[in-house]
Amino acid sequence: MYRILLVDDEPLVRLKIKSLLNWENYGYEISAEAGDGKDALDLLECSRFDIILTDINMPKLSGIEFIKAVKSKNPNIPILVLSAYNDYIFVREAFKLGAVDYILKNEMTGDGILQLLKRCIDEQRGKQITDDQKSISAKVKKAKILEKILCGEKIEPLEHQMQELDINLSPKNLVVVRIIIDNYKLMQSKYDDVILTNLKTSVFNMLEQKMREFKLGEVIGLSNRLFVYLMSFEKDNSISAIQQKIHTVLTSISYSFKEFFNLSITCGVSDMMDGFESITKLYEQAISASELRMVYGTGKIITQRDVRAVAPKKIHFNEDLLHELIHFLDCGNSEQVDDILNKFCNSVKALCIVDINDAYSFYSEVLYIAVGSLSARGIKINEIFHEHINFYEKITRLETIDDMNNWFCNTMRYIHEEIKNRNANKNYKLQMAVAYIKQHYTENINLKVVSDYCDVSETYLSRIFTANNNESFIGFVTKLRIQKAKELMCNSNLPISEIAEQVGYESQEHFSRIFKKHTGKSPSNYRSTSIIA
Repeated sequence: MYRILLVDDEPLVRLKIKSLLNWENYGYEISAEAGDGKDALDLLECSRFDIILTDINMPKLSGIEFIKAVKSKNPNIPILVLSAYNDYIFVREAFKLGAVDYILKNEMTGDGILQLLKRCIDEQRGKQITDDQKSISAKVKKAKILEKILCGEKIEPLEHQMQELDINLSPKNLVVVRIIIDNYKLMQSKYDDVILTNLKTSVFNMLEQKMREFKLGEVIGLSNRLFVYLMSFEKDNSISAIQQKIHTVLTSISYSFKEFFNLSITCGVSDMMDGFESITKLYEQAISASELRMVYGTGKIITQRDVRAVAPKKIHFNEDLLHELIHFLDCGNSEQVDDILNKFCNSVKALCIVDINDAYSFYSEVLYIAVGSLSARGIKINEIFHEHINFYEKITRLETIDDMNNWFCNTMRYIHEEIKNRNANKNYKLQMAVAYIKQHYTENINLKVVSDYCDVSETYLSRIFTANNNESFIGFVTKLRIQKAKELMCNSNLPISEIAEQVGYESQEHFSRIFKKHTGKSPSNYRSTSIIA
């Protein structure tokens, strides 16, 4: 519903206009009336209107003076003028001030006014679209110019374009800040591209608001997670004062990110130089500083002093320390594992790895060695985690050495606990199997029967037998049966055929062959020599 303010000093004219049509049926509402320009201005102060319909000749404040006052405060609101035949000079003046059209009072019809109101709305929409398009076009052009300045491209004439686009930047005391949204890979896994793009727009608007608040430069949005703040301190000469201002601005920005978006940011700050041609070098410094979040941690303001404090070293690690860790994962207790993990993490920090890709490669190699060593001990990582694990994919989601160390330690502790649980379960399952075999060795038992009883796989049962008894499942069963057969031969007069059956062999011939293989004697010879002895 479009709201109309009707201004005329004659009540009958106002009544006639209101009575011409049922305005609401056409989407219009005569929301308020005023008898002169002064009262109308008071109404405009406290209410919003879409169109003004006003008389020219009025007491206190004339229509011309009223239109001037309205246009000085709200130049876009459309105004229609009510006039008499002898008001032509004033109507022409009203047009000069921006009135859309006029209506002769003695020729007023509902349809005629509707046509003029529709024209007002159409022109207003067109003007709004044009203004918006101009604004968007200027913003796009401004962003392109700033990106070209950042990349070191020559722009001629630069000063003229900066002035035309209202770029608030001076060539004196320039500083570049690179702002990175932390843990962005995690956000990408949670949200779709539409949400992330909308987030970029909201973040950019917030940064522009901060820019206007501190009046220190311009903001560039390079991607959904990456923004650049170009600062200049034309009126400042004190380095310490400038550094304090930078810290104040970035602290305020970090607080706003946390408050409005629940996000953490890392800010990489360049040195300070003069001249727009130095911006590219300053941006490179800001990149180097922001990438050190891997060393200093996320959510920090990292300056060039911090960059110079880091001394990169050759990346290598103590494999003996890693193999010691593997040993304790398999055979040690939790305190031993924690102690060796602390030593390992401290040794990693001491390497001062400054390139994120170097860190990924380093940990990939460490994990490759660890997995290989555990596998050599019969510990399969996929069985520990009950699924295939892509360690490289997981490590590349992290952005700092502390994050990688924490993830590595938690992963190793989990492996240690799983190995402990498996060992405890392994001993229990082995005891179950041995007890079952001793109770049922006289029957036709095999690996499948016993593994089903213990609720484990045949492969697993075979492996724990070999690992703990230094013999296979079949070897253990055969050894037990032969021992029981010896006892029966020495302590009974049972025939060999019956003894074979009682220890689990259906065929005497098969029993005799197995017995001789293990004792070097046939059952009969063994019995006769045992009796003589």
